[in-house]
Amino acid sequence: MANVASSRTDPYLSDVITHRSAGFKEGTVMLCKYAKGGGTSALITVTVINPRIHATDEYKPIYMSGTLVIAQTFFLDTSGNYRIPMAMGLGERVIKATVTFTGGSDQTMVIDFSDD
Repeated sequence: MANVASSRTDPYLSDVITHRSAGFKEGTVMLCKYAKGGGTSALITVTVINPRIHATDEYKPIYMSGTLVIAQTFFLDTSGNYRIPMAMGLGERVIKATVTFTGGSDQTMVIDFSDD
């Protein structure tokens, strides 16, 4: 069996889930259901696309730590359900979540987005 990332609400290919926001909102919620199985961890990397600027250019959300600019990622090493709020600019209509698994071959990640 292979490690698998999927979604019940959005299209996915390989380990990339692509969410298209229904309207101009200031954010969405990423709901992650992670089953660690015999693996070590999973890393979620998020990018956003603003189609008013460019149809395919992806931008990494960042946060500041002192003078360091750090790309936002989410590291999960315990099975469970996770609710991760995601800020979005008003023109950002697409979010891509890429899952990278470490260790094992039976980990699963289901990522759904809620714009409600």
